[in-house]
Amino acid sequence: MIRKAATILFATTLLLLIGIMNAQAKPTNDDPQLRLWIVFDNNAHDGLSASWGFSCLVQVGSQRILFDTGADWSTLRFNMDQMGIDPTSIDAVVISHMHSDHRGGLLGLSGQCEGLEIYLPQPQSEALAATLEQRGHKPHRVAESTEVRPGMFTTGVLEGPVAEQGLIVQLDQGFVLICGCAHPGVDNMVEQARKLAHGKPLLVLGGFHLGKASSDEVKQIAVRLRELGVERISPCHCTGARATKLFEQQFGEAYAPCAVGAYFEL
Repeated sequence: MIRKAATILFATTLLLLIGIMNAQAKPTNDDPQLRLWIVFDNNAHDGLSASWGFSCLVQVGSQRILFDTGADWSTLRFNMDQMGIDPTSIDAVVISHMHSDHRGGLLGLSGQCEGLEIYLPQPQSEALAATLEQRGHKPHRVAESTEVRPGMFTTGVLEGPVAEQGLIVQLDQGFVLICGCAHPGVDNMVEQARKLAHGKPLLVLGGFHLGKASSDEVKQIAVRLRELGVERISPCHCTGARATKLFEQQFGEAYAPCAVGAYFEL
């Protein structure tokens, strides 16, 4: 279990609050363009539940998008309750890929909401899409980059050991990329996001699937991310403890720890 830490300020762009941030609390910035809450991860701050998987709540203006739903609804619901997040406030869901630790909470969430728009990667998701349609929801089968809401769009499904999509959030200064596991390669996903967003990557957050990668391989990826202009990085979930430590060493103050209860403003 990760202990609560102090507030950390990165330059003038990114604010990370370590510890539980209530979703109804007043933003620290006067008018942040983007707010992110980590609601499912392998690690958690005090008072929250950790489990293998990933989920991140994304808010731009009044629009709330849930990126991935973790492995199970009970853990996701507990963390959302503790963080003051009402499931019915979610407007849409984006699923990165079809592994159970990223879509496991979706059916439970769908029972709490009406008419959710859900963006599922093709072609693996047809059976789930049919179930969601029967429940009155609106699944979108995603192959190419697709707009979820103004300023928020998917990378499109990228090929890899597992086909996967990420979520891009366009901001004034650049963009944020959120990954589930980055099976196609986190550097490849950043490169694709740069082509689509036409700006600099302010923050790359999520699972990077590097638990079995060698130290040299991780360092090469870190160098490549720097070459792609990544300003700040926050790896979690399947990144692996060794790789996470190496990213911290390589990025220094531009590294942000990530766990359930972490909150970001940009």
